[in-house]
Amino acid sequence: MTNSHPPATVATAADRFALLGNPPLMPGEDAAAYHELRERLCAALKPADVVDDIFVNDITFWQWEVMRWRRAKGQLLGSFQRALGSYLAERLRFEQYVDVLKEKLVEAFLDCQPNLTRDECTEMVQQLDPRQPSYDENFQREMAKWFIGTRHHYATIEGNAKAEKAAELACQCSNEGAESLPTFVAMVGATAEEFMVSRLEGFYSSPDSMLERVDQRLAMVENRRDRALRELARHKLVWGEIMRQTLKEIEAEPELVSLPQQSAPSLAPSDMVA
Repeated sequence: MTNSHPPATVATAADRFALLGNPPLMPGEDAAAYHELRERLCAALKPADVVDDIFVNDITFWQWEVMRWRRAKGQLLGSFQRALGSYLAERLRFEQYVDVLKEKLVEAFLDCQPNLTRDECTEMVQQLDPRQPSYDENFQREMAKWFIGTRHHYATIEGNAKAEKAAELACQCSNEGAESLPTFVAMVGATAEEFMVSRLEGFYSSPDSMLERVDQRLAMVENRRDRALRELARHKLVWGEIMRQTLKEIEAEPELVSLPQQSAPSLAPSDMVA
């Protein structure tokens, strides 16, 4: 009798890995996604015995950890982007968001003045010259009059325009990286330090900040996954390259992992992690 068995299928994968323990899932994580990840690795390697299964199971575990921590970092960066957008929205000068405001005013005019064409609405807005010293005051005064008796309110339209422009700038800052933060907050007469004290104290501003800790944990689990890949290559040389290529293809796709919005990995000291 031999302990080898056929390659895993969707129907038998859960049974063949049952002896290796339950998937290491946090509350709210998708068990089906974890199994899909492991099944894809099985399909690539076609494990023939229990030793092969152990290697596949270990790499599935570490790849899931990598995906989990990347998701956590993405959530933190999303928080940074929202915080920066809110900070900028409170401080943007009129001339910095007026172009977006004009676009929104044209749409509002079209909605509440059906007898006007788009060109006529655009002309009404464009005739207000932002180069005039009193432009800000005149603009707001005239707009408030034009929307009297309609379901639109100038203050709401202006607030939405300001928020949209601020969100656009925050997204641009996030894409360009942390080193661009001073440039973006300088647009509203602030410094990066003032922004961090105001919005992100203890989040980015210290060596032990949340983002630093997530980066450290992500680097650690990536190193452990890569170590498992090296062990796999020692077990079967060709498998190492097959697995690396398969993981590369998986990482190029939308993430399988789905953390609940209120959940995050533990930030316990690293020596407590297996």
